[in-house]
Amino acid sequence: MLNNEIYEEYFLNASISTFNINIGGFVSKYWGIDISSNCIFPIYEKNDPQIDKKISEIENFLLEKDIVPIYRIVYQDNYQKLDRVLFNKHYEKVANNIVLACPLQGKKNELFKFADFNESGIYIDTEITGGDGFLEDYFYLRKISKNDQIIFNTAIDICPLKKYSASLLEEGHLIGQAYFIRQGDVVIIKDIVISTKYRGLGYSSKILYSILTYCLKNGAELVIAEIPTDNENVMNLFGNNLMFFKLYDIFYRQLIKNTKGRFIFD
Repeated sequence: MLNNEIYEEYFLNASISTFNINIGGFVSKYWGIDISSNCIFPIYEKNDPQIDKKISEIENFLLEKDIVPIYRIVYQDNYQKLDRVLFNKHYEKVANNIVLACPLQGKKNELFKFADFNESGIYIDTEITGGDGFLEDYFYLRKISKNDQIIFNTAIDICPLKKYSASLLEEGHLIGQAYFIRQGDVVIIKDIVISTKYRGLGYSSKILYSILTYCLKNGAELVIAEIPTDNENVMNLFGNNLMFFKLYDIFYRQLIKNTKGRFIFD
């Protein structure tokens, strides 16, 4: 197995979805609230001669549930056949993201000299559960709909990995929040959100460095994150941070509809 596929397994496991099904080595996550929790992770058998059949099986299964199939594709050679087949089946690119990593070994001095500053006002909850106080505030900051709140509460309780939250408060005001998930020695940062009126003031960096410091203190070895390349603020936070380096690029392909609102099939 390639190293990138090992990282993809971490993202697969950390995607907060209500349901998933494995069809021929393609794991479909669905009924989540974002693209990474409503997509197909083709971790295995991407050069399988039965790939067309598997794609059709997945389409039939998801479309019967009114779910549009979306594939997560890694920019590497053994995804090329799958990408070519999906393109020919009218799947178009809908997002381009990158996967970044921060190895924590050797970062103690760099992180701990900021620890007091970073952790001032930061509160870490070591186990997120559906319906807790963190999620109520998170839903408010993210402006998540009531229906998606129900989905997320259910999905986060189903996820077997350890789930953590970080909340930043100043003088009783909620400035921002983050949540991250741990599998073994690896931490996956899922989201950082800052209240609208406090954006652009460096608070997201404070939360990020506090997460890294907390992870280092608690024995994690690697922190990874998937970030969208079209989000300037997120790119500045992660992409321009010298503690992180790029592991690989990914993109998503989604089945498209024709002008009559129907899905296009060969």
